Amino acid sequence: MRKDASGLKSLPFPTQVLLSSALLASFVKANKTSHVGGLAGQVSVLIDEIKPARQVLEEMVEEAVDILTEKLPQNVKTK
Repeated sequence: MRKDASGLKSLPFPTQVLLSSALLASFVKANKTSHVGGLAGQVSVLIDEIKPARQVLEEMVEEAVDILTEKLPQNVKTK
């Protein structure tokens, strides 16, 4: 579990989901839509940089090609 800039640890799964879901439901029920936003979850602390979608897809394709052509044949033995 990583800490964010505040030094606080994120809540463990599923505690964070249960708490945020209950909070979101309460805001909706009370018609406090200004308090409702997208939930980023625990993964948001792992984001180090923002990349254009095109770059992300290109990197994913390059990695897939490397895995399928280099790493997979080296690690999988056929009979």
